[in-house]
Amino acid sequence: MKHILLVVAVTVTMLSSLVYITTQTIAPDYGFDLTTNAVLNDVDIVFDDMAVPHIYADSETDAMHALGYVHAMERLWQMDLLRRAGGGELSALLGPDMVENDKYLRTLGMSQAAERTVERIEADTTIAEIKASMQAYLDGINAFIATKELPFEYRLINARPEPFDMHDVYCATGFMSYSFAIHLKTEPILDWMASNLDSALIADVYWNEDGFQRNPLGESARDISGLANRVHNLDALRPVPQWIGSNAWVLSGDRTASGEVLFCNDAHIAYASPSVWYEAHVVAPELEYYGNHIGGLPFPVIGHTRDHAWGITMFVNDDIDLYRETLDGNRYLHGEEWLPLKVRTETIEVAGKAPVTFEVRETHHGPLIEEEVAMWWAFTQYPENRMHEAFYGFSREEGLDRFEANTALIHAPGLNMLYGDKEGNIAWWASAKLPVRPEGVDTKVALDGTDPNLNVTEWHGFDVNPKSVNPASGFVCSANNAPAPNDSIAIPGHYYAGNTRARAIMKALSAPKNDWTLPEAQTIQLDHHSPVYESNSWMLADYAAQAGVDVEVLQGWDGSHLAEEVAPTAYYRWMYRTIQGAM
Repeated sequence: MKHILLVVAVTVTMLSSLVYITTQTIAPDYGFDLTTNAVLNDVDIVFDDMAVPHIYADSETDAMHALGYVHAMERLWQMDLLRRAGGGELSALLGPDMVENDKYLRTLGMSQAAERTVERIEADTTIAEIKASMQAYLDGINAFIATKELPFEYRLINARPEPFDMHDVYCATGFMSYSFAIHLKTEPILDWMASNLDSALIADVYWNEDGFQRNPLGESARDISGLANRVHNLDALRPVPQWIGSNAWVLSGDRTASGEVLFCNDAHIAYASPSVWYEAHVVAPELEYYGNHIGGLPFPVIGHTRDHAWGITMFVNDDIDLYRETLDGNRYLHGEEWLPLKVRTETIEVAGKAPVTFEVRETHHGPLIEEEVAMWWAFTQYPENRMHEAFYGFSREEGLDRFEANTALIHAPGLNMLYGDKEGNIAWWASAKLPVRPEGVDTKVALDGTDPNLNVTEWHGFDVNPKSVNPASGFVCSANNAPAPNDSIAIPGHYYAGNTRARAIMKALSAPKNDWTLPEAQTIQLDHHSPVYESNSWMLADYAAQAGVDVEVLQGWDGSHLAEEVAPTAYYRWMYRTIQGAM
């Protein structure tokens, strides 16, 4: 027995030592010297107590090279998965279990869209500085790969990452755009409901879209609700979790104690390890910003300069339409004409196995993601992807007008861009390329692909997008809520969050208070009260009282969510049962 215990003890000690030595070998080195051939001058990188890098360089390209290097040092595996997801290349790294996912991701056409974008920017001589900055960032990533120990994940599967290039940036951008699209989970289910349930039963789903026509489906219409499960299963592979609700607001100097603009942004992303956001402070001649980056993307999504601050929430506009196509072999019916399907062959490299080849078939609406269902997606259909040109401008250019011009470059995913500057300006823009859709058509269910009148053929100008610039209220805010129409167009088919968070923010900021301070603004970010849930609980309690039941736990509840509160537990369970009973 003693011999067995000794063997176990020695084995555990050896394994622990091996794990310790391995993790110490591959742990980030915060005391390194950045010496690569691509850096022309000395670069100083100082990591603060929160491990945020502060990069000081003599040129923008040197600074961006350093940013790419330290970003890879702490996020390389995440970066690699993100670009591979966008390109449908997970199988080459993770093996045959990923083949079906890669087929689906390849079908969406993100890699082809990335190729078109790279061709455009390579030919564009007007954005030389942007291209140089992007390439320097990529060179920094590749310098780390070439010279340093790789993350532990690569050792586990005996793999090495390929060098990063511009195509990878736009593949990663494509997957980020796809990951925010809840349409592919929602629309197949709504389509099934429209096909199988009485219209009165689903009227509440369209609570704010009166007057929209729902095309009746024939009895032979194929059920596409299984698509939602397919998309849901892919969620587990997200290198970057989905935005699950964001808040942002900006107070003008007229509303603050300091007389300066007060900017708040809380871009919610599900918890992840490592974190999705990567903070960095970058300083070079004529450049200084502090921003939050996403793996493999060179410019900050959220940040501030000495001139202004900017932030985001998701606009959640409907930028995906599904079309039921009528097929006959390799052709499809459009109007009274049979058109040839576009067919491309894709080859998937698989780690440890032979490559897998398959065909993707497309109509003019987009790729067939199910046997008879084509997907139109603004991200791939709009002719230009200028997302990174926009974010480059946000972190480099000054002034309200230049910022607005850059917001107009964003096509998909739709973003609410919030802004405040040292001149006292505050603003919000809904940034997206919005398609011109036929009036009165419900895009939350699959459309008739044979009807030419249902095609998207043009785009609205940015001037009709929702916005608010220096409003009389002295604040702008966004919480994924439906925008007030003002002078903008109505946007059908939206997927806006309920107004729960937006109402709480607007209630607080609409109070007759003109001496807001930073700590007071932070209390709103940490607020745990829901005015909507509070009013709902009153209705539930009244309903129970009518039935002769006294629900003491909900009486007087103000919608707060402190850890010791019992009312939220009762409320959510009751609401769950209420909704379940109504289904």
